[in-house]
Amino acid sequence: MLLVVAMLWLFGKRISIVKSLLVAFVIILLIDFESIYSISLWLSFSAVILLVIISIVLQQYKSKLIKILLAQTYLAIFLVPISVYYFGGFSVVSILANIVAIPLVSFVIVPLLLLCLLLSFIGINLWLLPMMFLKLLVAYLSFLTNYAGFISYWSYFSFFSLVIIILGIILVIFPFSKPLSILGLAMCLVFFQSSQNIAEKYQRFQIDIFDTQNQMVLVQDQGKNLLYTAAKNLANEYLLANVLESYLRFAGIKQIDYLIIVDGNKNLNLKLIRQITSIKTVITNISTNEDVQKCSYANNFKLNSHTSVKLLSNAQSCFTSLNYQGKEFLLADNSNQKAQQQLYTLYNRVIQPQIIITPAIIDSKFLNQDVDYLVYISDKPLKGQNSKNTKLKIFDTYANGLITIKIDNHHSITISSQLKQY
Repeated sequence: MLLVVAMLWLFGKRISIVKSLLVAFVIILLIDFESIYSISLWLSFSAVILLVIISIVLQQYKSKLIKILLAQTYLAIFLVPISVYYFGGFSVVSILANIVAIPLVSFVIVPLLLLCLLLSFIGINLWLLPMMFLKLLVAYLSFLTNYAGFISYWSYFSFFSLVIIILGIILVIFPFSKPLSILGLAMCLVFFQSSQNIAEKYQRFQIDIFDTQNQMVLVQDQGKNLLYTAAKNLANEYLLANVLESYLRFAGIKQIDYLIIVDGNKNLNLKLIRQITSIKTVITNISTNEDVQKCSYANNFKLNSHTSVKLLSNAQSCFTSLNYQGKEFLLADNSNQKAQQQLYTLYNRVIQPQIIITPAIIDSKFLNQDVDYLVYISDKPLKGQNSKNTKLKIFDTYANGLITIKIDNHHSITISSQLKQY
């Protein structure tokens, strides 16, 4: 943006800031069209547009110092909800950081870099001067973040929340009228919304089957939570941040009480998922340096007073049976047919599931007449599933997206789809 303004100034062209922004935006897209997906691009242009809007409010002040301080303060306030929407949190030292960083970068570092570029034929030592200022800036920012760093937002923050808060800030800052300012202040209170576990609030049992390539199932039971996931998901930073973390914030879930990890044969690394949420107990048969419980029938437990969990294993696989007030669900991993047959032989007398959730073609022995539903997790259509159960109904995440199973206080089961109505 600065380069476009400088070039237009050199050629004696005087155009409005809006037109110069548009020209800069078009040039950036011509050079690198994929930058349209970059958050930094939109944040940069948003900040400049906000400064243009803020400058209208600041016309009533004569002191340049007051204008600079207020501009940075208003800009930081505007960017807080934007930062929360994109990054899930905000920095409390952004005002102090921007007061120094913006003028230093705009009027010292960038001009020095351009000058060094033009005079680079003289010698490389010229670059030491802008590097010195960059090091000073980094040291200053590090000093600030050591005392007050990034604050993670405490709830789910939607696009509608972002729009409401931005409009509220505009109504508060701009001198429209006192009633509109009060309305804007009320709209800004959306930012301080509290979160509460939805299943705990409405006293219900809920299973969310995520529309992911590898199996990920979240069980909520009145404040207790169990996550059943394939090991590959734990190494997928995008999935954890954009799917799991977003949903946990939306549902008001602050802790995973039980994390059951399946379908892996390498050492586990729980670093990424621990950055998202706290985990109380990890259950797996995969080798790891973490403190875990083995998936074993001897380690069966109660998720809640009315929900029992059975761990069905042959030392490698880890099927999980959930029995909620007489209604039983079977979470099956991606085991092959031989392993499934072993598990059926070992445990068929102690399980009678009505709903089976799996990413694999399940052995037909599991699909007896007691099974009402089969939920298939995959990014491909279900093919090759054999069953003699004539009443069996099959759902898959490929066609339905996220599938949610709920049991209310009247013990009624509801199955809903992200993409379809049932």
